[in-house]
Amino acid sequence: MSLRKSLPNRVSRSVRYLLTALVICSATMKAQAASPTLQHLYPAGISAGASRSIRSTGKIDPWPPQVWISGTGVRLEPEEKEKVWRVIADKNAPIGPRLVRFFNDEGASNPRYIIVSQTSDGEESEPNDRIDEANSIHDLPALTHGRLNRRQDTDMFRIHLQAGQTFIARLDAYVLGST
Repeated sequence: MSLRKSLPNRVSRSVRYLLTALVICSATMKAQAASPTLQHLYPAGISAGASRSIRSTGKIDPWPPQVWISGTGVRLEPEEKEKVWRVIADKNAPIGPRLVRFFNDEGASNPRYIIVSQTSDGEESEPNDRIDEANSIHDLPALTHGRLNRRQDTDMFRIHLQAGQTFIARLDAYVLGST
C-alpha cells in the first residue's frame, strides 16, 4: 500500500507541500554565495609606517571581499592576484593587534589578527632547519615571521647579543589562530 493511500488526503497533501518547500529552500540556499572564511593571514604583522604584501587563506568567493579592520591606521587593499593583499600601516598607527574580517552580502568571516609593531619586521628564509642554516637577526627588537611549511619543519634563528644582555622572545601563533 502506498503512503498516499494509507494517510488521510490532507496529511498526504501537507507532507507533499512540506517536501516541496524543503526542496525549493535547499535549491535556493545552494545557489546563493557563502560568507567568506578567513583561516590565516601571512605574514601577520607589519611595522608602523610600512606596507607589504600578505596572503590570506580560506574560501573567499567572490574576490575581493570587503574588509573590516579594528582600530585606526591600518588598511588592506586587494592586489591583482587572488587572496593577496597590500597591507598599509600609517607611520603613526597605534602599536598592537588589529582584528581583521572579510565580509560580503552573505556574512562575515571569523576574525584574524594583524600585529602592528614599532620594530622592523622580516620573514624567515628557507632553508633554516639546521644550526648552520639559521637566519641571523642582528637588530633588536625585531618582529620576525616564520611558518612551518611541512611535517617536522624546524625554523632556526641566530640572535646576536652582547655579554650581559637579556633576550625575551614571544611566539604569537595561538593568538594568530595558527594551527
